Amino acid sequence: LVFMAMLSCTKEKLNSAPTTPSNFRVIIGGTSTKYSWSASTDVDGNTITYDVSGLDDVNSTPLVIATNVTTNTFISTLIPLNTPKTMIVTAKDGKGGTTTGVENPTIIM
Repeated sequence: LVFMAMLSCTKEKLNSAPTTPSNFRVIIGGTSTKYSWSASTDVDGNTITYDVSGLDDVNSTPLVIATNVTTNTFISTLIPLNTPKTMIVTAKDGKGGTTTGVENPTIIM
C-alpha cells in the first residue's frame, strides 16, 4: 500500500507597520482645537487609522483625545483646560501593525 499526499504550501506575506507619525501641531481657536501630524504611510497599502492622546506634564496619565481617526487631522470642539505639552499619536494599519510617535507639539494660539 503506497500513500502519496500532495501538500500545498503558501507563503503568507508578513505585515509591515505604518511609518511613525511626526510633526505634531495643536492649533487652539476660539471654539475648537485642531490636532494635526504628518500622515503615516503603509507599504502594504493597508488603511491607516490613528489614536491621539496628550500629556499635560511628564508625570501625568495620557488623556485620550480621539480614537480611530481616519485622516491626519482631528478637530475637537472642546478647548483643553491645559494645552498638551506632549502628544502621542499611534498609527494602526488594521492588520496588527502599529507605530507610535511621541513629540512636544508646535502650539499655535
